[in-house]
Amino acid sequence: MPPKKPAKAAPEKSKAEPAAASSSKGKGKAQSTSSGAKGKGAAAAVEPQEPPKPSLNEIIGGKGWTGKLPVTLFYELTVKNHWGKPEYTNRQSKEGHQSSVIIRYKNPKTHETETIRFDPPSNLKTVPAFHPTALEARHFAATYALHRVYSGRNLQYALPPTHRPYWQAFEAVKKEDVKQGLESKYSEDPFLVQRDKITADAEKAAAREKAALVGTVATTGAHAISSSQVPKGWSGSVLVNMGKGTRGLLEKFIRLNKDWKYDNTLDNVTKHSITSQLTTAGFRISHAEEACEWATNLEDALEWLLIHVPEDDMPAKYLPDNYTVGAVAFVTDSLAREYAAKRLSAAGYPIEAAREALAACSDNETRAAEILMQTLVYGEPKRRAVNNEDDLIIFDDEPEFSSEQWKEEQDSLEAIYGEKFIRVSEDICQIKLEVNSNKLPAKLLLEVRKPCSGSYPDEIPICAVISEPLLPSHVRLSLIRRIASYAEPLKGEAMIFAVVDWLETSMEEMVDRPGKLKEVSSVVAGAAAIRSAHKHIAQKRKNPKHKTNPIDWTPGLPEALEMLKLAEERMDTMEGRKMMTARRSLPAWNLRAHITECIDSNSVTVISGETGSGKSTQCVQFVLDDLIRRNLGTAAKILCTQPRRISAIGLAERVSAERCVPLGSEVGYAIRGESKIGPNTSIVFMTTGVLLRRLHDGDGLSDVSHVFIDEVHERSLDSDFLLVLMKRLLTKRKDLKLVLMSATLNAKVFADYFGNVQIVNIEGRTFPVNDFYLDDVLRFTNFNALALARGDKLRPVDADTADVDPAIGMQMRALGQGVNYDLIAATVQAIDEELGESDGSILVFLSGTLEIHRAIKAINDLPESYRYLAYPLHASLIPAEQRKVFLRAPKGQRKIICATNVAETSITIEDIVAVIDTGRVKETLFDPETRMIRLAETWASRASCKQRRGRAGRVREGDCYKLYTRNAEMEKMKEATTPEILRVPLENICLTIKAMGVKDVGTFLRSALTPPDTRTVDAALTTLTRMGALKDDDLTGLGKHLSTIPADVRSAKLMIYGSIFGCVDAALTIASILAVKSPFVVPREKRDESRETRSSFGAGNGDLVADYQAFDEWTNIAPTLSNSELRNWCDQNMLSLPTLNDIRSNKSQYISSLQEIGFLPLTYHKDAGSTRFLNSQNNNDALVRAIVASSFSPQIARVQLPEKKYAATMSGAKELDPEARTIKYYTEDERAFLHPSSTLFDAQGFKGNAAFMAFASKVSTSKVFLRDVTPVSAFGILLLGGNVELDMSGRGVKVDGWIRVKCWLRIGVLVKCLRVLLDTELQKKVENPGLEVSGSQAVALVRRLIEYDGMDPA
Repeated sequence: MPPKKPAKAAPEKSKAEPAAASSSKGKGKAQSTSSGAKGKGAAAAVEPQEPPKPSLNEIIGGKGWTGKLPVTLFYELTVKNHWGKPEYTNRQSKEGHQSSVIIRYKNPKTHETETIRFDPPSNLKTVPAFHPTALEARHFAATYALHRVYSGRNLQYALPPTHRPYWQAFEAVKKEDVKQGLESKYSEDPFLVQRDKITADAEKAAAREKAALVGTVATTGAHAISSSQVPKGWSGSVLVNMGKGTRGLLEKFIRLNKDWKYDNTLDNVTKHSITSQLTTAGFRISHAEEACEWATNLEDALEWLLIHVPEDDMPAKYLPDNYTVGAVAFVTDSLAREYAAKRLSAAGYPIEAAREALAACSDNETRAAEILMQTLVYGEPKRRAVNNEDDLIIFDDEPEFSSEQWKEEQDSLEAIYGEKFIRVSEDICQIKLEVNSNKLPAKLLLEVRKPCSGSYPDEIPICAVISEPLLPSHVRLSLIRRIASYAEPLKGEAMIFAVVDWLETSMEEMVDRPGKLKEVSSVVAGAAAIRSAHKHIAQKRKNPKHKTNPIDWTPGLPEALEMLKLAEERMDTMEGRKMMTARRSLPAWNLRAHITECIDSNSVTVISGETGSGKSTQCVQFVLDDLIRRNLGTAAKILCTQPRRISAIGLAERVSAERCVPLGSEVGYAIRGESKIGPNTSIVFMTTGVLLRRLHDGDGLSDVSHVFIDEVHERSLDSDFLLVLMKRLLTKRKDLKLVLMSATLNAKVFADYFGNVQIVNIEGRTFPVNDFYLDDVLRFTNFNALALARGDKLRPVDADTADVDPAIGMQMRALGQGVNYDLIAATVQAIDEELGESDGSILVFLSGTLEIHRAIKAINDLPESYRYLAYPLHASLIPAEQRKVFLRAPKGQRKIICATNVAETSITIEDIVAVIDTGRVKETLFDPETRMIRLAETWASRASCKQRRGRAGRVREGDCYKLYTRNAEMEKMKEATTPEILRVPLENICLTIKAMGVKDVGTFLRSALTPPDTRTVDAALTTLTRMGALKDDDLTGLGKHLSTIPADVRSAKLMIYGSIFGCVDAALTIASILAVKSPFVVPREKRDESRETRSSFGAGNGDLVADYQAFDEWTNIAPTLSNSELRNWCDQNMLSLPTLNDIRSNKSQYISSLQEIGFLPLTYHKDAGSTRFLNSQNNNDALVRAIVASSFSPQIARVQLPEKKYAATMSGAKELDPEARTIKYYTEDERAFLHPSSTLFDAQGFKGNAAFMAFASKVSTSKVFLRDVTPVSAFGILLLGGNVELDMSGRGVKVDGWIRVKCWLRIGVLVKCLRVLLDTELQKKVENPGLEVSGSQAVALVRRLIEYDGMDPA
């Protein structure tokens, strides 16, 4: 609690204090002073000093607090958000004071003043409900208001220490509120939440009114809703329909494949409530009760009903406009088949199923009826239907069945029933049923056909109930099932009379309570079998845990003694002695005893080893050798993580060679998709992700003795997350040893994180390295940059060139800011000439794979290029290609290795004598303006460049040629690489954490080594949910894929859908454009010309598709033109050649990433025959636009076209295109405008009935502008956009919580189910990355709906 305000001292107490104070000076003096003090001076001498009054800061914040107080902080917040000044109420009672905060906001759209009141909770045990003064109560209320608005930010540290406990107490309240679904209470815009609540309450009220009207609708048969009943939010909504053929295919696919989970766990109260609402809406009570068995809430139950209830029994409000029961459209040229199908459908069978049955048996109507009935009753036909006319009556080798008994019974029935008996043909009869009931149709007939698959009465006849007016189809089908069930025991004797008699007595009851809808689902879906409900009980299958046996620390086991013997024998061989000599020469060898002792006696050890120290290869061996010597070799199970695959494989090969054992025996490796490990492997090098996966699957590493984490200084997401998990695991596994290793390590950071940590430093074994900066390199190579500039304007003198020779400075300015590959080649040539006959290789550091290829090409273009063996080295190379860099070059040739930063640390190439460092690296960076993560080339850190430099001094004195200036090194390069967790947006971090199986993302992030700002964690999770990556706080199939791709989540989603829907190249290119920028240049004086040129590429498909088409044309034309011709072509088309090259580089990086995770085959090439199917839909504009829009969800705007206008012409009225300025765009919260640079700025309409506009970014200047827009149809949004919710009153669906789409509600359910099945395909691909899902039926249906806008193909 904060300190109470000190009360003023009472007068009596003030007079007593000096007397007490003077008592030690003598009693007499004290008395004299007391009695004789009558004058003014005497009085002043005895009157005590009143203690100084505490300041406001001390009263509220405690002694010493000089920061801002809660009232001030909240006031600043209201000013920032343009809210009114806060008002504080005060309530005083005998217990003390209480206060509330009132804030107001004048809505600029409605000009109404909105009011919100924050009342602090008064029932918390840890905070006071009442305060001594009104002042303290106001500040307490301000703290509560701050938490309500800014609880997602670390604002508690800005509060006085006395108020921080309040914040923690409010956090506990928030957690409970979130569990109850009240997270909106803590929105940073409470006025928006209040407006949404008012709107939602209005919609609920309207829904209740509609539900109340449904009884009238059901009774009167009317299905029109008056315009006055339609809420304003739906009035301008887009309307979608679906072609009958397309809908039929979709319904069949969903009924066959949608796994409806049998639940039946609803409590009676909830079940009664749902049943009541559904029956009020017009559904049969039996259907409503059955739906409750397959649902967990009202919306689930409604979805189930809309799929399973036949249209002829559907409540009118859930049917499309102008729906007519029994209307059948002919879809074939065979009129005979159509009429037969229509007759069969009179029995209740779907017309599509009837057509299929007729097609399966060459239009034999009786056989088709038998197929349908047997599918309905038994789950499948008893005999396979064949298209052979000879087999219609005779099956295989069986004789023709006798008809004598059938004929005799027909004659008897005719005699019994007289006029009620109708002989349709020799094999078909109808009998009129006499049922006295007002509830049933006036005309009821039992139609009976002689069976085809066996002789009557050994087989039951084919039966159907026909009525006028028609009974609902599922009732007719249920009657057929019950007739078959009744007739089954009567086989072998005449049964038709008994069936008729039973029907006439039981019909009313059976129609009133028909069987369950699921019982007739097999024939409705055309399924091969009826699946029991019990087979659908939801069973959560957990990933099998990694089964391991605990470590046996018993010394001297026979296996351990054998290990010692074999190790001594290997080391006594010539190869073993040679390897031991090499190991003893490493600096780490001299510290082996100290290292093993530290590791053995501490839970966590930090080893800092400079380049060449041998830490990565030797430390794991020291531990194993020590255990083997102590006869504990069998207890050794050492895991060593590496950040890259190439490091894991290379180290495993090196260590196994040093131990003279085959790879995969004592030493092995494990990377994604590949491993070499045996049952007795003691040391396993693995990528960090492999170990994370083991931990994610529940493996407690019970069989692991030591975990080494190498290169922790890189601070990747994986390594930081692994540290969090290992810290938690160490609390349970006291015997587990953790060792952190790095070449450059701030040991204190890790010591503080883990607590009691032992630190070991290993000196490196390096020779001196000479540094040459850019000006030195230019002198050394005599490189003429001015000749290459070709008259281009030089950049002005800056800090990089100010202090160098003017001639060299001019050369440096001519080089520009990027990497010059000709200079790299010239440097290679100069180094080679200087080395002469001396051996030694050259290592070139570049930023990415495309840069590597460019450098190699420049080297291969040198004179006498045969002298150079130029090899690439990057993480996505296959192991066979990676091994080439370790081989020594033949005599007379020099090895040149062009590498990414993969060669900075773990990879050691022994013969390097010179390093060429471009000083560049590609990092994932976050652009807050566009909210995009992009892989951008940037300056490497000084720590990284030090590592690169050290590679030149491994075997002898070396040289490092730095293609950057001294000024760039000190002013432009950071001291160390920023941890990845602080560089990427929280959406990607949250995905990664979720993929690891962590439930509470916020808590996990707070326990990281360097926690990111958590104020947007909740917003990030919301965004992921709206993107479809999370559902019910778990990763979807899409989310699991997104978590594996090192790109912004929007770009990653674009690439995933591109690979699934057959437009990989378009998706990769557009993702790369988003990561770089548009290739079009927009000179101020040529804005209109630039937009027109860009529009010519887009053809109305939007800005990003225009950029893609321009890039694609450039890619195709570039190989056919010279450099000057290509430059001219780019100038003519307003394209930037450097930007196009950057896009290509980024695209190459994305391809490598997708290949690395198995999402693209290693043989992928845009035009390769084996992978051509991946690009079969690149020209499907509607599909490409839809996947682009899906990646931007929820950044969608609704397009509102003006009212249609017509002009009179000779041929009649003609609709006029709307003017561009009359088209309006609405985002979720405001009106917006297309940016003038957009290719669609002057558009008068949009392709493919596009009713929505996706945008990459939103910029607020004079207006709110949308940039990089893509038009998309309603089906694109419905199928690939945000979450779809049904409008319970039957008006349509809502996408992403705000986009309203009017449709027949059954279409909405079909869309939702198809989306679930599409995610199921993605789940399969997660489990099997090599699985090709682009040909699946779910993908094909989504593609068809988008391409044809839901209609049937012409």
